[in-house]
Amino acid sequence: MKTAEMLRWAGPLVERTARVLQSRESATTCQIHHPQTALPSGFALSSPPHDPTQVPVADSPVYLDGNATTPIDPQVVQSMAAYDQRSPGNPSSAHVHGARAETALRAARGEVAQLVGADPSQVIFMSGATEANNQVFHAISSKTGKQTAKPHLITSCIEHKSVLDACCRLQETLGWDVTYLPVGSDGVVRVQALEEALRPETLLVSIMLVNNEIGTRQPVWQIGRICKDRGVLFHVDAAQAVGKVHIDMRQLQADALSVSAHKFHGPKGIGALIVSPHMEQLIRQTPLLVGGGQERGLRSGTVPVPLAVGFGRASQLAREQLLHSLADAGELGKKFFHGIKKELEQGVAEICLNGSYEERVWSNVSVRIRGIDGGELLQQILPRVSCSSSSACNGAFHGSHVLEAIGVDTSRNAVLRFGLTRMTTGAEVEIAIESVVASIKKLRQL
Repeated sequence: MKTAEMLRWAGPLVERTARVLQSRESATTCQIHHPQTALPSGFALSSPPHDPTQVPVADSPVYLDGNATTPIDPQVVQSMAAYDQRSPGNPSSAHVHGARAETALRAARGEVAQLVGADPSQVIFMSGATEANNQVFHAISSKTGKQTAKPHLITSCIEHKSVLDACCRLQETLGWDVTYLPVGSDGVVRVQALEEALRPETLLVSIMLVNNEIGTRQPVWQIGRICKDRGVLFHVDAAQAVGKVHIDMRQLQADALSVSAHKFHGPKGIGALIVSPHMEQLIRQTPLLVGGGQERGLRSGTVPVPLAVGFGRASQLAREQLLHSLADAGELGKKFFHGIKKELEQGVAEICLNGSYEERVWSNVSVRIRGIDGGELLQQILPRVSCSSSSACNGAFHGSHVLEAIGVDTSRNAVLRFGLTRMTTGAEVEIAIESVVASIKKLRQL
């Protein structure tokens, strides 16, 4: 990516950071600050009665879709731009520019490793968690035909599509047996059910740490110990957890951990698979991408060093700000949910949290509102607040397998997913509460 383009990004992002800091400084006044926006010539705003569901075209909606992707941190952009100015080299090249690129790559790898409690040698750079998930299942497929019994793996019914589709492929093309563990209405896998599903021929357990649609946390630390005791490989999709939950690969006892940088204020297009020696050996036998031998022969293709530098900087920031981010997200997430709930208590509408109240990350607030059309509600809210109804990976015309698994009837309930980020402010949460409540009341009156 060209330096000029990087700098074009940096301007608006730095301005946004200044607005965020200004908003945080004034948050204690409990007043919502509406910045004045310079309007184009000839553009005038009339003064009709205040309608919180409407927004002038010149204003930007509050961004609360952080589970789909997070705004890239301006410090990340600056680190990428600064690197790109200094070194255009390929890390595989022998000249000085190549050496500089390799040095930058090594530093980024170290930052990613520190964030998840791993050794830098365990980090394999990839395009993101989807590729990382696919690589795990591609590697485990090499076990086909090497044992007398049909190979077996265990996952849950609420995993990311990249895991579920990979499981289906193993079933349909190689004849694997797959157990899809159910979840309760709280969206949490039962450890006992997993233990009962284990067999002598079970080769892999794949359970996500935090669900991307409803934010529930899975008991992966307990599952990791069980898998270790039984000699079963354990994969954790941690895309929605990094930067929100403290992770230590050693304590987790996972053989593979999937990560995406853009889920915690890093650049899109890069992520990592962090692996144990056993999983590395399997990948080395059957890498998903071949034809260059990069990443120690585990993932061919030139690593995009500027993206890796951004990934490393985002990892450093996430590690340094983790405790502060956790406290802020918990406080703002609960404030958001209870703020809406309080406003609707007077018989306006019934609102419920999707998934467990206790076992969740509060940066993900997934709710259902009884008796409201979801499409109409989303249409009312989007001009003021950018949010979603489910995972962006489900597509616009597909239902949610996660909501179905926890028993939510989307034909009778409007479902909204709000994703708070490290950059979300109290003022933005207040605007979102006002907009959501006003939109629901408006639809109730129609």
